[in-house]
Amino acid sequence: PFEDNLQLRYSKFAEWKNTLTHGDGDLAKFAKHSYEKYSMHVDPETKEIVLYEWLPNAHEVYIAGDFNSWNKEEHGMERIEYGWWRINLPAKDGEEGTKVPMIQHGTKYKLYIKLENGEAFYRNPAWAKYLLQDPNDHSFTTAMWNPDEKYIFQNPRPKLESGLKIYETHVGMSS
Repeated sequence: PFEDNLQLRYSKFAEWKNTLTHGDGDLAKFAKHSYEKYSMHVDPETKEIVLYEWLPNAHEVYIAGDFNSWNKEEHGMERIEYGWWRINLPAKDGEEGTKVPMIQHGTKYKLYIKLENGEAFYRNPAWAKYLLQDPNDHSFTTAMWNPDEKYIFQNPRPKLESGLKIYETHVGMSS
């Protein structure tokens, strides 16, 4: 008696799987690829920042934070295929003619999202690497994670038995 419902659910799953994996159907590859590509990354040579985010229902997306005095519409993201959004933030001039990222390590930021129906709100990126919790209202805000000195592991990496394993928790951290 539930065959039609199950077929509908499976077709929706297949549709989303195709969207997430860009048509190749490999969810494990997507999980690894997403960790490496999405979120905010700084090019080590040019100091340009690129941010990718998946927001298929968004009509407009912006990035706002301490770096632009929380100007909600100054840095608009470009919609690309499959509901993905991207922005490239050029480097700015640093000391002695060097280039530095526009958003410095520890700088707070969020995405400002507008839906087609006019609703607008702030949201932390899904692939945020670092969040800070406000001690007063307990809300979370994303902070740029790009320390000058990278952490050097002191112990050898444990040997993996098999396959990629990613464990995540996003309880109550959506805004």
